[in-house]
Parts: sequence; structure tokens; C-alpha cells
Amino acid sequence: WLRACSIVSEQTLWLCALLVLSIGCCVVIGALLYPTSAFMMQMFSHNPEVIDAGVAYLHGVLPFYSLLAISFMFNSVLRGAGDMMIPMISSFISLWLARLPAAYLIAAWFDKEDIYYSYAVGWVLGLLISGIYYASGKWKHKSIVSKLREVETA
Repeated sequence: WLRACSIVSEQTLWLCALLVLSIGCCVVIGALLYPTSAFMMQMFSHNPEVIDAGVAYLHGVLPFYSLLAISFMFNSVLRGAGDMMIPMISSFISLWLARLPAAYLIAAWFDKEDIYYSYAVGWVLGLLISGIYYASGKWKHKSIVSKLREVETA
């Protein structure tokens, strides 16, 4: 996959490497946590109902954690370039305008025990906002990136 990325710019190659690293870490950690989730939950509580709820949460959320990692990566690149508004808007929308209403709708349409899927809904929307803005390239014209280009060409 990285080899396919090498035919494009160096910035895109770094992005591909970060994506592989982020997703790889999520897969490894998820593969370790998924089968041991009951044991992990027993470290926090010995109440069987709490353990069952925690295991259900982990089993519902772990498959989607790579979305959060990718969203964090995009937001970090944008913040590092000096563009603070889009990551803030993305976080606000994914939490308050996506996750909260999704939790309400999931509880109303399905079951209260499935509310944790609202995390995935918020992460998808936040990732879409940050990813689309990153792909647009508008962040490259922010003050920090522009100043670095001026220094490099001088």
C-alpha cells in the first residue's frame, strides 16, 4: 500500500505512512483488547452487570477506533499548519450535532444498550469534515505553511 503511495508527492507519502501506522496500532490494540475485554473490565469492577456493559461497549466501539485515529491525524495536520477552525468545527459537529442526536435516535429506534454506536456515527462525520477539508488543500495556504514555503524558496 505504501508503494502505491510513493508515486505521489512526499507529503502524501507521509500521510500514507501515518495512516498505516494509525490503523495498524488500532488493529493490534483492538486484537488484544477484544478477546480480553472481560478481564480488562474486571480491573475496574467486579460487578457482573458493569463488566457485561463494559464488554458490550468495547465490542461495539473497538471496530471503529481506526476512524478516530485517522480523524485525529487529519486534525493534527490541520492544527500544525495553523488552521485551528476546521478541527474545532469538526470536533463540535461530531460530538454535539452527530453523536448526541445519534445516541437519542439509536435508543429510540433500537435499544438503549446500543447507544455506544453513536460514537462511530460522530467519528465518521468528524472524519468526513476533516478529510474533505484536508483533501481540498486549503490548509496549505494558512500562515504557518505559507511562511515555511517563503523561507524554503529564499
